[in-house]
Parts: sequence; structure tokens; C-alpha cells
Amino acid sequence: MATATDIAEPITIPDTISEDPSTVTATETAPADSTAVPAVETPAPEKPKRTRRKTTASGSTAFGDLFAPVADDATGEEESPAEDNTPAEEPTAEAPAEESATAGDSAPVEESAPEATPVEEETPAEDKTPKSTGEAGGITGALGAAVTAAPIDGEDGSFRIAPKLVAPHPFNSPERSKPQPGNPKWEQLQSSVKKNGVLVPAKVVTLAAFLAARPEQAEAIERQAAEDKAPTPEYVAIYGHRRRAAAIDTGRPLKITVDDSIMENDGDLVYLAEENYGRDDFTELEEARMFANFLNGISQRTLAKRLGRSQATISRRLALLNTVEEVQLAIEGRNLDYIGDNNKPMKLAAPEAAVIAGQLPYCDPSVKKEGSLSPERREDQLAALDLVIKRGWSATTACESVTKGRANREMAAKKKIDIVDPNEKFGPKMYERLIRDSAAVEEGTKAGTVVASVDSSGDIRYYSTVEKPKTKSPKTNPGSGADSAQSKASQEEKDKAEARDKRRAVLAAMVKTPLPQKEMPFLLARQYNNTLAQMASSREGGKLAAKLWITADVKPQFGDVEQWIEGMEANQDPKVDLHGAWARALAAFELRARYIHADWGPEILDYFDLLRERGKYMPTAWEQARLDRTRAKVDDAVMAAIVAEDKAIAEEKAAAEAETDAEPKADAEPSADDEPKADEPKADEVKIDAE
Repeated sequence: MATATDIAEPITIPDTISEDPSTVTATETAPADSTAVPAVETPAPEKPKRTRRKTTASGSTAFGDLFAPVADDATGEEESPAEDNTPAEEPTAEAPAEESATAGDSAPVEESAPEATPVEEETPAEDKTPKSTGEAGGITGALGAAVTAAPIDGEDGSFRIAPKLVAPHPFNSPERSKPQPGNPKWEQLQSSVKKNGVLVPAKVVTLAAFLAARPEQAEAIERQAAEDKAPTPEYVAIYGHRRRAAAIDTGRPLKITVDDSIMENDGDLVYLAEENYGRDDFTELEEARMFANFLNGISQRTLAKRLGRSQATISRRLALLNTVEEVQLAIEGRNLDYIGDNNKPMKLAAPEAAVIAGQLPYCDPSVKKEGSLSPERREDQLAALDLVIKRGWSATTACESVTKGRANREMAAKKKIDIVDPNEKFGPKMYERLIRDSAAVEEGTKAGTVVASVDSSGDIRYYSTVEKPKTKSPKTNPGSGADSAQSKASQEEKDKAEARDKRRAVLAAMVKTPLPQKEMPFLLARQYNNTLAQMASSREGGKLAAKLWITADVKPQFGDVEQWIEGMEANQDPKVDLHGAWARALAAFELRARYIHADWGPEILDYFDLLRERGKYMPTAWEQARLDRTRAKVDDAVMAAIVAEDKAIAEEKAAAEAETDAEPKADAEPSADDEPKADEPKADEVKIDAE
């Protein structure tokens, strides 16, 4: 019968391992007389210590050499069994911290119970050493060497191994397999692993089983091992990549469980997806890259079936990869060109990005028929991104405007018409140069006296490079000047009335569908800050809102204008209240645009953006001229503010430098002017009255 002393003696792992799985013997065997040890009233025997592996004749790497970095290995000496610092299997008080830190990194796994003091050793017949599920040849054979036998630590079949013997899954995000300094969750995990070791086992499959299912990934495994300066791996991680990275970073072993059956029916994809979906920082772009990795030899339909997702979702996510880098940064809220009011980068919603990718795909035509990697397509995506984030347009409207603008530029290029910025070229007289007659455009094009501009909505406008000659009024008709002014004013009123009627028709359609509930507060806050809220709540604003409501036949109908105003005041339905606020907001915009006779302000730019976005409205030539003049004023004001700020900073810097230069330097040599003259007392002779 084995004694407690026999059990407590160190057990040595053999230096060589048979290549034939059928001949592999148990690494821990019981003595000849292997019977149960009776319970004794003595302290529990100390857990057996194990020696570390050495390099075998077949080239297997020593177990101890793979724990990098390890402080005790600085001398190059092998650590003795008595000094083995492998943590005991019993969870410590800090175990919850490890589990919390890895909660987003692992699929649901049931933690094994604390291991009891060994009483009876495993016999060869009960050996649980994980083995490869099959043989492979070629690259697979070179990489899929026999799995090194290791003792079973837990009742769930888990054991500890050098983390570099486990390769990251090629389909997993590379960032998840590396240290992430500055990430609080990573630092929490790293601290826990450093103190307690890896408590929750990572799920792995043998390399042979992995390559039997995915032979095309042999090169990726080999390349990753070379990049990590690791030996040929024996396992491939399915989940637990961050634990593997933390184990490598802290020099601790990695606790793993092996289950080759995972590779059946693309089961590794399901596990990887579950691990990622369990993370609270899993972005739409990361999901797109995950799907792209998974689509290796299988269709979108098959992948959707495997993961329980719709094919439409997978298709929309994959579309995000057909965008330029700036768009992808905006999806994740990391594009520093778009800083919001909270001094943080604004985000581009994934559905909006998918629309940009669908209508203006930046990819090889082999990926998508309409795709292109040209500089022009890149510019188009950036222009659409700008309109969506800065102007608040929908991605659909932005893409339509960009496409229209591109077509107009190409048409102008064919006609050899230069595209210019009319504000820069003509200044305040740009409106006098505007050509409204198509026949005049054709005539000027033939003469080479026409240039054009393309605005943000994609519309093209033509200007004459020849200044119109000034006509002198006949002296015989002194009243002709007044007649000319009267005629001009009459045309102005006619243009204004035409624009008002056109807007009115669009407003009647727009009032039927209010803004989404989440967008309404921003519109109302904007109106409040632009003093439009007062106009919206005025009686005049209520009358116009009521007329729009009645014309559009929006429900509920309260009667005539006065009854609408009274009915809205008495209304108790929040949805109707929001709809009424939308009608009044449109009315306020329209009243401001109608009754201001001077140049329009920035709020009218917002109004026309809303008309274009929600009503597909295209400004008339008269409106566009006013909008261009307003936008130029706004741009000038912004530029003036920037110049003034830069000037103030420069003046402040110059003042600080002058003050620094004026201060005497402690180690400077005294000049002749500093020396006291003969009839002057020296500094140390001057008496200062402290009173």
C-alpha cells in the first residue's frame, strides 16, 4: 500500500515521448501496490511538484524555456522542482477579479471545482492526456508534430502549458492576441494573472485537428509563430486569446482544456463569434472583419446559418469594409477631423456608413461590380462623409449629391469649362456674372467665356468671365433710372414669390413625417438658440403651422386654423405634441426666410439643409444666390475668428518672450553699465529703510 510519503514525492515527466499515440504511457503512474490510501488524522499531504520539460531528441522545446519573460530565468539556470512557482489549483481570494477581467474574453465556461488533495494516482488505463485526433502530411505534417504529453490538473481535464505552445486562431482579431496598454480591462486581467495565474481555462484544439479542418491556414499559423518568436505550436486557441496574451506578458503558464470535436461543422467559428459577442466593446467594424475572416470557403448563407444571424446583417456588415480609412475611423468614433461639442470625435452610424459603401463602394471591382479604388472614388466618399457628419444629411442624400456633382464636373470637363469658386474669382459681383439662360451658356461656352461652380448639393451654375457693359440711360428720359430700379424690384418680388410657393409645396409634404424622436430635441434646441423658438410659438407661427397641417391632411384634424391652435393647446397626446412642434418648427423657419429683407443668417442655411434632406428640395437661382452670399459671410466670420485667435496667441507668446528677455540672467557677466561709478556708492553700501 502506498504511503503518504510515496505520493508526495516529485513525479518526473519523461524526456522523450513516443510518436505513436498508442504507445504513450501515463506521465504519473501509481506504485505496483496501487490501492486507496486510508484516511488519517494528519495534515493533508503537500501537492506533488513536477519537474519542467527539457529539449527532447526530436527537437521539442523545453517546457521551462517557453515562459517568457520569467525573472528567475535571467541566469539561464533551470529552475529546480523545489522552487517551482506554478500556482496551486485552488482559487484564491482574488479569483473573482480574474473572472471579471476575462468575462468579455471567453465563451460561457463552467469553472472547475477546487482540486482535492491527490489520494489515488491515475493508472495507465485512465490516462487523460490529450492527443491529436489524426495524422496529416505536407505542411500540416511539419507543423502538426505530436502533442507533448502533460499531466491533467483539473477534474474538467484542464492542465497548464507554456502559452507560446498555443497559437492564436487566425480568424481572431490580431489585437486581441496582443497586450493592450492603457486598456483598463486588459490591465485588470494582467494584474490578476500576474498574481493568481490563469484560473479560467482557455479552450483549444490540437494543431493537427485544426489543420485537418482548415489546411489552408497552415501558412498563417507558421507566419504568426515566426512573428511571435515561438516554437511550432501544439494547439490553436478557440477562445481565451487575451488570457494567452496575459500569460505570455506575465510569464505565467496558460490553463487550457482540449476539445478537438469543436472543429466539426465549423464549430470554431461559432465559439469565436460567441466570445466576441460577449464583449461590450465589440464594434460593427470588428464584426465586419470577423465575418470576412469566416467567409473562407463558405457562403454568406452558410455562415448566417452557422451563427444564427441573417444574411442581410452579414451583407451590411461586410459593406463597411468597402470604405476608406477615414470613414472607418468615423464609424469607431476615432476620426479627429470631426470633433463634436463635447471635444470628442463624432461617430458615423454603421447603417449610414453601409449606405456610403453601397452607393460609392471603395473596393476592387472584383469584390463589387461598381467598386473602384480610384482617387476620385476616395474623394467622393470623403465628400459624402463630410455632408453626413458636418451638415447632418442622410447618407442617401449625401451620396446622391456627390454623384450628381461628379457627373456635372465630368460634363463640364468634356465641354472644357473650368470649375471655379465664384466667391474667390468674382467676389461680391459673382451674382452679376451668374448666367441663368441656357442659350447664353451655350453661346458663352463656344466663346470660351463661361466658367462653372458645383455646390454641395451637386448642382452646377454658370458664370460669365466677361463683365456686362454698363448701359447709360438716355438723357431725354430723366425718369428711366427710377423705372429701371422699379423694374428690378418687381423682378425681385417675382423671384421671391416663386421661391415661396415652391417651398410651400414641399413643406406641405414634409409636415406629414416629423423628425425621428431622438432628433427633435436638437432641432428645437437649435431654434431656441437662434431665437426661432419665439417665432414658432407666436400666433403667426401657429397660423402657418395650422395651414400646413390642414393642407397635408395630418391626423387628427381639429377644424380650421383657430380650432387647430386651440386643439393643440388642449391636446394630451405626446405624439401629437411632437408632431405639432415639428409643424411649428417648419413654420418658424419659413417665416424667417420670408420676412428678412437683408441677407439671410446661418439659421436659414440650416433650413435649406432640412428642405434638401427631408423634402429633396432644390433651391431656385434666386435662393441659391442668397444662400451663396450667406455662406460666404459665415465662412468669412469663421475665418476672421480664427485669424483673431491666432493673432491673440501670437501676441501673448511675444509678450511672454519679451518678459523673459527682460529678466536678468543669474550667470550673466556684468556689463560696463552695471558697474557703479566712482561717485556712486556700491550696492552693498546702500542702506535701505525697511520702514
